[in-house]
Amino acid sequence: MLAKLWQRDEILSLSGRNSQRKLVVTRIHSCTLVVSSKFRADRLVCVLLDGLEFQDVSCFATTTVNDDSTVLEQAVDLLDNDLKEDEQLTVPSKFLPGSTIGKHLRHARDHFELLLICITSPPPYVLNYDSRSRNTPMETSRKAARTALLDTIRRLQTIVPTSNWNESITLNAVTPFPQTFQTTFARELWFAGLHCVHHWSMVRVIAGEMNINVGDDCFGFAPSTLVASGREHSLGKAIAKI
Repeated sequence: MLAKLWQRDEILSLSGRNSQRKLVVTRIHSCTLVVSSKFRADRLVCVLLDGLEFQDVSCFATTTVNDDSTVLEQAVDLLDNDLKEDEQLTVPSKFLPGSTIGKHLRHARDHFELLLICITSPPPYVLNYDSRSRNTPMETSRKAARTALLDTIRRLQTIVPTSNWNESITLNAVTPFPQTFQTTFARELWFAGLHCVHHWSMVRVIAGEMNINVGDDCFGFAPSTLVASGREHSLGKAIAKI
């Protein structure tokens, strides 16, 4: 948990109750941090969004790729253990108009894939989450969805460890007006994981409409929520150790 934050001679150090690892900032642009006695996932996003470039990021890199893999594995478990028919992927939601489980699985995975394509392309790195494929096989087939998710997990575990955590990325977005932002690979990797959890929560709602019991009690819950509630899950444990 975030316990102390101080700045001396342009060195910013973070120390936690469960870890004395210090992260040395080699470049500070404009930094506005919200300090809390409890570590929350959005605190890390805040740090990364404010342009901090970390010299030692092995702890965050390992934790984030493990968390992202775990979140995607939750969807694989859903396909293996909770969904019994392909048709359950395409049943439209009554409470979330236009939504299906298949669409949410595809949409969440797309963000990881687009980020991985970006970081493995020649620089300059440009990312656009709006250029997603739709009506893909994984929206209608449990087998195709399982294969796609496992492939993304494999790519994450292969690409992330050898990538530059601080790599600068230009993010293009439509809001609905075209916008351009500067971000980093680290920030987008963390965002993709939290974005995925957000969509798993909607998958849980749609599954409930079909009286499908999701076996994983932590499916669709953010890491910070798991920590705050003391839930036993690898996502919560990973955050608590930072």
